[in-house]
Amino acid sequence: MSWPRFAHRLPFVGAVTAALCAVLLATVPAAAQSAGADLPLTDLGFYTQSQGDHPAGIGWAVHDSNGYPDFGRFDALAAGLAREPHRRNIAAKRYMLELINAERTRAGLDPVVLGNNVGAQLHAEAALAHCFIAHWDLHGLKPYMRYSLSGGYQSNSENLAGTSYCITDADGYRPLTDIEPAIREAMDGWLASPAHRRTILDKQHRQVNVGLAWDRYNVKIVQHLQGDYVTYRQLPSLEDGTLVMAGTVRNGVRFEAEQDLGIRVFYDFPPRRLTPGQLARTHCYDSGLPVASLRYPLTGNRYWPEQELQTTYTPCPNPYDVPTDAPPPRSVAEAHRLWETVYAASVARVARTVTVPWITAREWTADGHNFAVRADLSAILAEYGHGVYTVVVWGTVAGKLELISTYSIFHGITPPDIYIYAAATP
Repeated sequence: MSWPRFAHRLPFVGAVTAALCAVLLATVPAAAQSAGADLPLTDLGFYTQSQGDHPAGIGWAVHDSNGYPDFGRFDALAAGLAREPHRRNIAAKRYMLELINAERTRAGLDPVVLGNNVGAQLHAEAALAHCFIAHWDLHGLKPYMRYSLSGGYQSNSENLAGTSYCITDADGYRPLTDIEPAIREAMDGWLASPAHRRTILDKQHRQVNVGLAWDRYNVKIVQHLQGDYVTYRQLPSLEDGTLVMAGTVRNGVRFEAEQDLGIRVFYDFPPRRLTPGQLARTHCYDSGLPVASLRYPLTGNRYWPEQELQTTYTPCPNPYDVPTDAPPPRSVAEAHRLWETVYAASVARVARTVTVPWITAREWTADGHNFAVRADLSAILAEYGHGVYTVVVWGTVAGKLELISTYSIFHGITPPDIYIYAAATP
């Protein structure tokens, strides 16, 4: 009697406005190894070079008939794809796209298309190379930060599948012979979880950026879904303390009045390096602390009576609160126990009320398909200092205010350049 190939499919809480969490997957022990299936030559799989029990390096491989890297056939095929992470493992990504759209069709929703933001693929590769699975990464970045650094600025949210322990030959698990069953199991797990399912079936999503990386025993899967509603003439930026942004909207978004545009700014402390042990002890992510809400200026003798508003903030457990020397899990069972602990902490998190100042913009245009904003945030920057300021934009879609854009500004700090690729687009 054997277990399902991916035995642990666990529930989940959240999204950018409610935090997103990982589905834990593990391959199944077997008495003997089964023969590997040949992967198509156009489907390059990610492999790890191991030292002892821990992967030390990563590279590309074309697989032979036993599922092992065939380096002799690699060079001619990989040169172009290595520079375009979103095109790696493209056949497997198209398979996942088929599963996503089949489910969206059953729900009466429009299909999504594959996006080309590289953040999802690079995150999956880093997770495989360093034996972790988390929405946070080793640089201390959250999903929306990676997405912005990779050129993205639409609304977005992330689903993950994997485990925070890297299985080796010594663990007695059956090796992978085909990636498609792993993708199906991940999809089944997400669809069985209400919050993951909402992300996949969000009618506002129009694209999905897929990250896939695997070796003989381990699979890391990232789904980063996004909208497609904004084109910026000027990306949100901070210029001498002033937030400046301008662009156009499409796909059903239209501004009939100034109040049809909404903007809020969120703050995260400067990211710091995290260890695999810290990442194994985190689960969800939040969108940062709300620090400013913007509004349009009134004309004539009119003025805004309120200077601040109250809203709720539900922070996720912070991996920086975990000691840096916390060890990573040493087995699948330990990884599962850690998952249960951090999942329980994420479910138990408590919303708190925060007071957010209103910032009246100096300039505010929201007319038809065009918008432009200039607002003084110098007091906010003086209070919170260096860090990541994420600008979240809402627009009116079919008479309802919907999230249409998220963009992170790294203020006074230098972000890692690993996610910055010329091929990346929103």
